[in-house]
Amino acid sequence: MPEFIASTMLYFAPLLIIASGALFTELSGRVNMAIEGQLLLGSFIAATAIYSGLNPLLAVLLASSVCAIFALGLSLAIDRFRTDPILAGLAANLVLLAAVSFFSKLSFGTAAVVRLKDRFPLFQGDWGLSLFNGLFACAFFIFFSFYLRQSRPGLRLRAVGSQAAAARAAGIDPAFYRALSFSISGLASGLAGALLCLNLSAWAPGMTGGKGWIGLAAMYLSRNKTSGLLLSCLVFSLAESAANLLQGQQAIPQEWSFSMPYIITLILLALVPKKGKSLAGA
Repeated sequence: MPEFIASTMLYFAPLLIIASGALFTELSGRVNMAIEGQLLLGSFIAATAIYSGLNPLLAVLLASSVCAIFALGLSLAIDRFRTDPILAGLAANLVLLAAVSFFSKLSFGTAAVVRLKDRFPLFQGDWGLSLFNGLFACAFFIFFSFYLRQSRPGLRLRAVGSQAAAARAAGIDPAFYRALSFSISGLASGLAGALLCLNLSAWAPGMTGGKGWIGLAAMYLSRNKTSGLLLSCLVFSLAESAANLLQGQQAIPQEWSFSMPYIITLILLALVPKKGKSLAGA
């Protein structure tokens, strides 16, 4: 049981950060469909930086910054060329997946798993790493909730998402707040990608394994409620941790244990309440 709790926290923390970033764009009236690609980009940037000898904390900051800039560029391109956000996001995913795979082989000389030398020096071991992930995710989520509910920029961002025309009439620039929301979402994706890399002390081109899509699903299931976001991320993290434990059971085919989180994702999306309701009441 202690191992299960520690494992769940290692899945929960990056997922909560991903889903929180996705909710920023959702509340601004758009959806960032490039989260999976940005998550992989963040992991790659962090892995390359650490492999080159950069301090892990600086590697996290670098990964977050690069992904924030990429997401900002994506938002500006959508506004400039009037591109459909979903199609633009899917195209960005394809570009990032191909580019990261190419540059990974170029940087490390292999397409296999690359071991990294450092985790965060003060948080060694599974429990120490789980504690750090939990504290970090909680701090990010508290800031995220305060920003959306209490700050003036957060309230304006929500106003843009609900009534863009009225916000524009009040002197609020919707394009600015949508670009801001994309930047925050990109920063969150880069941060989560770097955490995934540090949690494993390794890098592989397919290491994100669809976690960006699961983060989008968790955001969708929350129905734009912060409490629902916490609950949906916890459900997916428990499923991921359970699947990880079941992989060693000979009675269960390995393919089933690998696919469990995605099967649960599809089931929950099929059973999601109608718009306006959430997994949690508020």
